Amino acid sequence: MRDEWDRLHPGVPMDYFGTFLIADANARQIKKDIKVTATIAMVLILALLFYYYRHPVILFLFILPGAFGILFSFGLIYLFRGNISGLALSASAVIFGIVVDYSFHFFSDFKK
Repeated sequence: MRDEWDRLHPGVPMDYFGTFLIADANARQIKKDIKVTATIAMVLILALLFYYYRHPVILFLFILPGAFGILFSFGLIYLFRGNISGLALSASAVIFGIVVDYSFHFFSDFKK
């Protein structure tokens, strides 16, 4: 943020401290942690699903609706806002879990 300010306004130095600096650092850490946690959870869920169904096409069908929804929503957020917040990432992880749960119920009933 500071580098961008210095680049856009070379004659006006920016200096900040205290709660603003801590809030910015916390927001960056939360966004990073959400990305790591969502990635680990997705890999573990896919590993369990592959172990249960033993067919790669089923995994693709599990992920397809969720991936389409997440990419579409991220595209809209980026189109209207310009960036994606940590809150949007965490909400998308929850919604992706619900979509995978729905897919799991569908394929479990279909398998019977």
